[in-house]
Amino acid sequence: MNVRTTAGLAVLIAALTAFGCAADGGEFFELFANGGAKPCVVSAPKMSIGESAGNFAIAGIVFDAINCSNKEISEIEAVMFCTNSSGEPVEIAGGNPVLARAEISLAPGERKTLALSLDAKLNSIPEENWTIDPCEIVRVSFSDGSSWRDRSFFAIGVED
Repeated sequence: MNVRTTAGLAVLIAALTAFGCAADGGEFFELFANGGAKPCVVSAPKMSIGESAGNFAIAGIVFDAINCSNKEISEIEAVMFCTNSSGEPVEIAGGNPVLARAEISLAPGERKTLALSLDAKLNSIPEENWTIDPCEIVRVSFSDGSSWRDRSFFAIGVED
């Protein structure tokens, strides 16, 4: 390693430490997308077909959310684009990408698994799991009444 590479790694480690949030895999992209840290990062989402007790009857999207802020999160909104095994966009009531909202209680630094129902957006039971990519957090509401909104490309068309 040369001096420049070593210095770059030191800056990266310092940034991760300053944000107070461990990031891995897909979360790393979330953390540094749009020039700064998002208050909530997510793992790679997975589609689940079939009933999930209390979450959905037909199908849903499951992922982990981590609160990287210093406030309690009360709600998150995510935009997700869904494709089939051939890479073609799937037809979903309300359109694709999907805007999903989850009311949660997520303390600073806490990680929870969320299951978002697709039941209201489906006309039939999917025959296969879909690929969910990208999944971008576009809005975070906090328990104190404040909120954060993504102003990037992924949030175009999301109403204030």
